[in-house]
Amino acid sequence: MADESRRGTDWTAIELDAIIADYFAMLGAELAQRPLYIVTTDEMGIVRRRQGCFALVGPALDIACREAIGPRWRGRGWCILMDRLDDGIGTLVHELGHILDGTMPWRELGRFSPEEVAEFVGSRVREQFAGNPYPQQTAVQSGHGPEWHRAIIHLRYRAMLTGASIGWHEITTHARCPMHELVRALGDEPHTCRHKTFADFMARPLPRRFRKLWNRRHVAAERTLP
Repeated sequence: MADESRRGTDWTAIELDAIIADYFAMLGAELAQRPLYIVTTDEMGIVRRRQGCFALVGPALDIACREAIGPRWRGRGWCILMDRLDDGIGTLVHELGHILDGTMPWRELGRFSPEEVAEFVGSRVREQFAGNPYPQQTAVQSGHGPEWHRAIIHLRYRAMLTGASIGWHEITTHARCPMHELVRALGDEPHTCRHKTFADFMARPLPRRFRKLWNRRHVAAERTLP
């Protein structure tokens, strides 16, 4: 467990490793079905042209990162590609939200070979890290819908239990509603569900107050998109 006295301060590499280890141990039931790989852009030989920490997760990303994963490979699984790990707790919460919110489908290779998938996904990944602009999307289209916001509130709460201190600005800039308002609207769900799997509570309907607040703030803002 991380040293509680270090809340609000910068973490050393050893403390960061301890926090991540604690966090993944806490999420053991969530990650038991498939392996989770964390790969850096350096391991992939990707030159980043974006500012700040940047990461992504997606179906079949593990195939594109197979060589970089190397001896850690334990079969198909989720993969998070990060620019760097030294300030990545908030980034991990962000990307784990995409895995655990129930909206990202798992994809088998189908008729495509691993080599074909690796080439296609790898080229898309390199384009994104090269700094090519994203098309304008709504929160839902970009994978940051109400389910994702619910998931990251739970994930941040659990991360705080390990001793990590994470500001919302480290996790997301997608919220068109102050995150503390969404946290309040979700009520005590993160605490009462802290020992449950995400599959248990994410299958339940969104709390009415939470859904109403998210719709009012996000849907209104997205009407202004072209």
